[in-house]
Amino acid sequence: IIPFTTLHQALSCDWLKERQRGAPSSHHQHLAAGQSIMPPDSERDRRYGPPFSELTDLQELNLPQASNPSRDEIRQAIYSLSDTENASYMTFATILAMGRAPACNHLALLASDACIFPACIKLLRKYCHVERQGLFDHTYGLLCFQTIVLSTRIAILLQTEQLDSFLATITNQRHGSSIFSLLCDRVLQAEIDAAFGPQRRGTMWLLGWYGNEIAGQKRTCCLENIGGFTISDAKFLVEQTWLARADFPSVATVAEQRLYGWGSFLHVVWAILGNDYGGVGPAHIGGPSGPQTSNVGSTLSILGPVMLYVPVKLKIP
Repeated sequence: IIPFTTLHQALSCDWLKERQRGAPSSHHQHLAAGQSIMPPDSERDRRYGPPFSELTDLQELNLPQASNPSRDEIRQAIYSLSDTENASYMTFATILAMGRAPACNHLALLASDACIFPACIKLLRKYCHVERQGLFDHTYGLLCFQTIVLSTRIAILLQTEQLDSFLATITNQRHGSSIFSLLCDRVLQAEIDAAFGPQRRGTMWLLGWYGNEIAGQKRTCCLENIGGFTISDAKFLVEQTWLARADFPSVATVAEQRLYGWGSFLHVVWAILGNDYGGVGPAHIGGPSGPQTSNVGSTLSILGPVMLYVPVKLKIP
């Protein structure tokens, strides 16, 4: 959806030069800012799981999985994300089990009143900012990010009134089969329709912008059905993705067949941030966009190179 050639010309090539010199890992970048504040080893292992480096075996990614959790178990896992002290990597694994049949029949739970998106963002902020961990240092960060990606996919289908029809198409999937590819195809089509469809409905149709008051401040949000995705949230995710850029090659190599939707998700982030950046973002392609934002140039200068890099490395929608 994004005109990558135009984007590339609009951004400096400093990031590419840095890649050639070799960027430090996200873990070391975080430690440079101060001592890491981590729980004791046993507690850390219980909550955050093994380091990402221990999950990889050549071309395979051995992610922890929850074995066919029930609807009640998934619902409990979603609500437990509000407990920042006890949510663990297996909490996310339980939720992500909905990426396979038959648990996929419960995907509508992501749009419950548990407000899964802000809960995940709060957990990820604590993990990255308070405990100074890189996005992909442990299983926890990786699965939290994937839960965010999955929840936004479902929110877009609900926002565009396509969730019921999608759930109907996956009802009879073979036990254990993944539905991520089907989900990403459907969301990608919605993004294309928003930008290039006959009605050119834009991001208002795709994301559902609205105003909200958070901590006494008025915020512009979208995707209300998962609790609200703010511009501040988008900037945070861009920053963490950028800090983890040195880890992307290894993540992409072992995860391109398992972690679907990242490219499409970053297009949505670009749409949220790009409304006032010279018409480069997809929010300006056909139809009404969301609210106008200001002073996002520095943030977009980070996101642009990441987006140029990610679709090449991650062979996913």
